[in-house]
Amino acid sequence: MKTPAFFLVAAAGFASAVPAAAAPAATNLVVNGNFEQTTNGAGQVEYYNNDEDMIFGNTSLVGWNPIVAATNGSALAWVFAPGTAGRGGVPYQQYGGIMDLWGPGNGGLATGSLDSIQGGNFFAADGDPEYRSGISQMLTGLTSGQTYRVSFEWAAGQQVDFFGPTTEAWQVGFGGQTRMTPILSTPERGFQPWRRETLEFVASGSAQLLSFLAVGTPVGMPPISLLDNVKVMAGVPEPTSWAMLIAGFGLIGAATRRRRGLAAVAS
Repeated sequence: MKTPAFFLVAAAGFASAVPAAAAPAATNLVVNGNFEQTTNGAGQVEYYNNDEDMIFGNTSLVGWNPIVAATNGSALAWVFAPGTAGRGGVPYQQYGGIMDLWGPGNGGLATGSLDSIQGGNFFAADGDPEYRSGISQMLTGLTSGQTYRVSFEWAAGQQVDFFGPTTEAWQVGFGGQTRMTPILSTPERGFQPWRRETLEFVASGSAQLLSFLAVGTPVGMPPISLLDNVKVMAGVPEPTSWAMLIAGFGLIGAATRRRRGLAAVAS
């Protein structure tokens, strides 16, 4: 005997629905989310005033715009190359020197590499309100009402040659919505290891501004928030979709068991 056509049709239908539902999640909507594309390598990120005059910096991140949220108008952000954080640092255009974090090569408490989980370049921003900075990127081609997952890797540290405990976090924006990461407490000369974070947002239109703003304390003790591997992916199934997929898998299993049972009887 053959498996009833109903089960075969249902199983095939739901099996084909599974990759269709999962396919959108494979597309990262962010440009240069790993910060490998720069205009001039590692160093201080350029930013501009209202007259489009460059203030400070020697490099820019392709696809991203700097956020200036500093109370004194001087935003501080950098791109670190792999192997440089805590071991020599990167060019610091504003002060004509080197920007580095406390690490294994300069008397910091961290004993291992400060590089991100995936390696390569990473972004760093000052969370001190007087120098607060971040980055933003306009995402287009979104579906209003669709859920999007914003995932990223982040860590925290303190600028070398400054002393005292600090706190660090990221404020993540998506359209008119904002979410905060947990607030990290970093000891003097310390480093908070890299971790992964995923936040969910619902698009309110076809274009949404994605932003990461460093938030830290205290004033004058540069609390530095680090960022890498930013992804925004669509296609998160709604609860009803999950129920349909589970039901589909159940039908597939039932059809398979029935077929095996009938084959055993026939033999």
